[in-house]
Amino acid sequence: LFNVIALVFTAGGYMKSVGEIVNTPALRNLNAEMSPNLPREEHLLKAAFIAPERIKEVRNQLRLSGFSEDSIDLMFISNYALYDVNTVRDLYLRKAIDTDMMFVRMREIGFTDTRTKEIVQSWELIPGPSDLFHLVAKEAFEPGMIKEMGLDVEFPEEQVKWLEAQGLSRYWAEKYWAAHWDIPSLGQGFDMLHRRVSHGVSVIDEAQLDMLYRAAEIPPFWRDKLTAIAYNPFTRVDVRRMHDIGVLNE
Repeated sequence: LFNVIALVFTAGGYMKSVGEIVNTPALRNLNAEMSPNLPREEHLLKAAFIAPERIKEVRNQLRLSGFSEDSIDLMFISNYALYDVNTVRDLYLRKAIDTDMMFVRMREIGFTDTRTKEIVQSWELIPGPSDLFHLVAKEAFEPGMIKEMGLDVEFPEEQVKWLEAQGLSRYWAEKYWAAHWDIPSLGQGFDMLHRRVSHGVSVIDEAQLDMLYRAAEIPPFWRDKLTAIAYNPFTRVDVRRMHDIGVLNE
């Protein structure tokens, strides 16, 4: 009995396969004539965006697939390409969109207003540790030094709008500007200390030389020692000659 049942199933499967083979050309011809299949919805929607002139045809195909007009409208809305967060940020910083529109765009990509307010706080650029150490070393955080050495003068206002468009505030722009200057070398500082301009007055005094030490990041321990060697001692010949003419005594 089991053998008979197995034979029947085998024969049935064989006949089905033969039938499919025989009927395939006819089925294909029927499909070609009747076109019973409709494109998938995502393909239709993509076609509408690529070829807007065929949008009526696309909507008709969607209706044939059983979708109402309201449903089709929702399907189109859900398939519009949206900005990513970085694009919204760039547009906002460049003032291409205002605050209200920025919130609209952020809602479109799924952020609540509360989260958007939090995210916006991360959009302003803050110098990294390396830049911060550089700014500190160049007196950008010392108002007294900035005023004394004129590190804030000649600040180019034109740059501010371009820096703000990239997230860098005026505050940091001014810090970077204060830190961009070059300073004289220590050798030039010694020359200025020794050079007399009038009535024994030097180009700079020792207090200003000390300011140069600070700007050059010389540790306090070494500053007075450097000043001490800034003066050249008399040579042996100089001492003998000055002694001979009475400038130096025993």
